[in-house]
Amino acid sequence: MNQEMIIFSDAHFSKNPQKSYIRSDGMSSWLYNQIKIVDSIFDYAKSANVKTIIHNGDLFEDKNRIPQDLYNTVWELFKKYSDDFNIFFNTGNHDMFRMGGSSLKPFSDIVTVVSDVFSSDLDGFYIRMIPYGRITAECLKLPDTDKTKILLIHENVSGLEMGPLDYSSGTPLKPHIFGGWNFVVNGHIHKPQKLMNIINIGSVISNDWGEAGEEKRILHYKDGTMLSVPIVTPQFYLLDRLTDKLKRKIEDDNENFYRIDISPEQVKDTIFQKWNVFHNIIKSERREIRLKEAISVSDEVETYVELSDTKLDKLKLIEIGREFIE
Repeated sequence: MNQEMIIFSDAHFSKNPQKSYIRSDGMSSWLYNQIKIVDSIFDYAKSANVKTIIHNGDLFEDKNRIPQDLYNTVWELFKKYSDDFNIFFNTGNHDMFRMGGSSLKPFSDIVTVVSDVFSSDLDGFYIRMIPYGRITAECLKLPDTDKTKILLIHENVSGLEMGPLDYSSGTPLKPHIFGGWNFVVNGHIHKPQKLMNIINIGSVISNDWGEAGEEKRILHYKDGTMLSVPIVTPQFYLLDRLTDKLKRKIEDDNENFYRIDISPEQVKDTIFQKWNVFHNIIKSERREIRLKEAISVSDEVETYVELSDTKLDKLKLIEIGREFIE
């Protein structure tokens, strides 16, 4: 292993039929874009001569009902790189079955699956990976080494912002408990950001309009520095009106996603027949309509919880809600 590594997170592989079309080769356009992004990450690693690649949790979107063809496609994706790279999968919450076990286990033949606290003293730096929900005071103890110390976790850390309203949870995992580590690289929360020594990678692809405007990235650790490398992904745009000029632009765009505020009279416009264009009907003086027709059930759960006045942990409520609809 060399003294560098590439880290990305939250691929959430899925066919996502609500936001895709079926290509001529039979693959969903959403999955095709996810694969293209991962290919670009390995292309970057190859060009930079980096051999260590870490995915920091949530490989698949679904926890229990992963279609066999989807699973096989993702397995083959990483298999083709496994001879040339040292690949690690940390375990995220989406990688765990409800009744125990992990959806990552079959990957063990081609990558290192981290299902328990894992430490490795590498050439030039020290890493420790902790799967989702496994953080203890013991596993946060600093190693006895002068090398750069890098901790990889997949958690909701207090103070990190999430969702379209930049909600910050009051989780017991406070930033100060990670003191002493040179870098704490976190997955789980999809918005790229930094808090003290915590670098939240962000998801490798935007999943919905709650991530509109976010610049997705990977991390490249090199010579004691954590570099942020932007990657090209489809974008989610929120637009407050529909114009003829905008329609002409959208008609030629089969890459990005649009959600447009419209009046009830505009709902029959043919532009909304496109697979990547959604409407948000605005009715004056009717704020009670909070769950828009244009978003998925999963999006509705997140929006409803974020707009609620509850004092409970909103991220936990969102996770529970999503589990019920899976």
